[in-house]
Amino acid sequence: MMTCRECHTKYVSTPYGWLPRELAQNYKDMNVHYEEQKNHIHQVLINKYLAPVTENLLNLGYKELYEVLNKTPGFGTHNTYPTFRKHMNKYGSQSAFRGIDRIEYLKSLMHLISFLKLGLTQEEEALISEWELIGKNKRDYLKSHSVAPASHKTK
Repeated sequence: MMTCRECHTKYVSTPYGWLPRELAQNYKDMNVHYEEQKNHIHQVLINKYLAPVTENLLNLGYKELYEVLNKTPGFGTHNTYPTFRKHMNKYGSQSAFRGIDRIEYLKSLMHLISFLKLGLTQEEEALISEWELIGKNKRDYLKSHSVAPASHKTK
């Protein structure tokens, strides 16, 4: 039986179990590559699509904007349309999707580009597919290499 200290010196905790420390650097490298790719895609999409997406959203009426944002991951709106309309009257349409340029909303921006039929180029779709594949490979690596270490003492 291992003590907690022995266990934590040999393994790194992951969502899928415990990754042996000697494999942790590979996973860290995958994470770095994943984040670099994500930042690159974000910059490409922001540069080309932020203005058209914003313009399209601003041209919608409150009802259409409410419906579009409720279908967009990360941009859920107020509980009811009357509450949403009251917010829009007070703060303006742009407040409903503020922060869309932040990296946390990358998937939301991708959804809106598709929803508004602004059309990604083949190169942009390839970048996104590669990024998603990197994420899948990263998760698969963790799943296949994580183990449940032998039980250990808690004291």
